[in-house]
Amino acid sequence: IGKPGSTPFGPEIRIRNAAGILAARNEAGRLEVKGKTVFKSYWCNPSLTEKSFTDGWFFTGDIAQIDDENNLIQLDREVDVIHTENGPVYSLPIEEKIHKHPAIFDACVYAGAMENNYQKPFIAVALREGYQYTPDELLTVLNELLMPSEQIYYCEIINWKDFPIGVTGKTLKRVFREQSQKQIARKEINSEPTQSLQS
Repeated sequence: IGKPGSTPFGPEIRIRNAAGILAARNEAGRLEVKGKTVFKSYWCNPSLTEKSFTDGWFFTGDIAQIDDENNLIQLDREVDVIHTENGPVYSLPIEEKIHKHPAIFDACVYAGAMENNYQKPFIAVALREGYQYTPDELLTVLNELLMPSEQIYYCEIINWKDFPIGVTGKTLKRVFREQSQKQIARKEINSEPTQSLQS
C-alpha cells in the first residue's frame, strides 16, 4: 500500500523460533506482528494480554516461515501442529496438496493421538459426487501425493455435512483431535500402520 518510499499501513512482522530468536530463512516459527493496526490488549483479560505480547509484539497464534523469495508462508495454527516422534509436521501444506486431487471435496488433516503420547497425521475427507473409494484405497492414493515426512496414518471418509464447522466457517480440528483420543482409549486405533475407518 502506498508509493515507493512510503511507509505501509500494515504491521511489521517477525518470526521467532523455538529458542525465542529470529528465525532464519525457511525456518518455522511463531508469527508475531507489531504496528498501529495491532490492538493493544484483550478486553478485561490482562493475563491473556501478557501471554500474547512480547515487547509490544503480538503472537498471532500461527506458525509460519519466510522463504527465499520473501513470501510469508503459513504452516499451521500453533494448536494444530502435529507432534510426531520425528518432530513437528504441519497440516496446512498437506491439505494444500490433498485438495488438488479431483476426488476431494473437503479435507481436514489433524493431529491424531497415538498410544505412545506422540501424534501422527490423520485425515477426514469428504468426497465429490461420482467418486468412490474405501478408506484404505484413498489413504494409498493420497500418500502418493505427499513427502515421506507427511504420510497420513489414518483416513476417515465422512459426509461433508458431518464436518464440525465453527462460526467463522472453518473446520474445527480440535473436534477431530478429541475424537481420535477417544478412539485410542477404546482401542479403535492401534499402533499398526494404515488404519482407516469408513463412517
